[in-house]
Amino acid sequence: MAPAKPIKIVRLKSALKKFRSDYDYVLQSMAKYGLDLKIASQDLRQNYDIVMTAVTNNGLALEFASDELKNDPKIVWAAVSQAIPLKESVLQYASETLRSNRELVVAGKASPLSCLSKGLSTDRDIVLISCTFDGNNLRYCRDYNNDYEIVLKAVRENGEVLQYASDEMKNTYNIVLEAVKQNGIAFGFASGKMKGNREIALTAVKTCGRMYQWVQGDDLVNDYEIIMTAVRMTD
Repeated sequence: MAPAKPIKIVRLKSALKKFRSDYDYVLQSMAKYGLDLKIASQDLRQNYDIVMTAVTNNGLALEFASDELKNDPKIVWAAVSQAIPLKESVLQYASETLRSNRELVVAGKASPLSCLSKGLSTDRDIVLISCTFDGNNLRYCRDYNNDYEIVLKAVRENGEVLQYASDEMKNTYNIVLEAVKQNGIAFGFASGKMKGNREIALTAVKTCGRMYQWVQGDDLVNDYEIIMTAVRMTD
């Protein structure tokens, strides 16, 4: 009798439905397509080896693990250790207990501060790390929106978060300049004084011509270079 032909492993969502509960098939599939854990059978989403393989391939697969495994430190550590090119944080899918674990939170880097325990979401070191990797976290840390280092890291990653900075930071030259370098739209959130600064205004219209509408001061409003740059960047 001829040996059975090996089954070709394809994405779980493309495979026959019966394979979604086949341990060997799902295990091999998770090694390549971790996010397909979403459509594995409920029993297999509770299986340690299956889930570990899935999150090792793609940390975001943690979302589809059982509640018990979302509370497993080894599973969660494997998930947050993955280099994900997206800003979406793995840690938000961990159990509440593990979202209070400082070591895991630091490893998660871009963990949304909104999903952390109160003690950790107000920890300056964690806020600094989170804002460095995802500036949008600045919106969740009012206690630090006047902290120069934290605000600078945040606007360098996402200029638009200048809107969540304190009035003092919105009036700080280096902060505003870095923000408009990253995204000219940040110019609209700057103080009136900064909107009247030529270097900042010119930098802003170089990235977004529409920001000319926020330029202040007759000298700048009538500045030929600023006007022509804004026109060119608006076309």
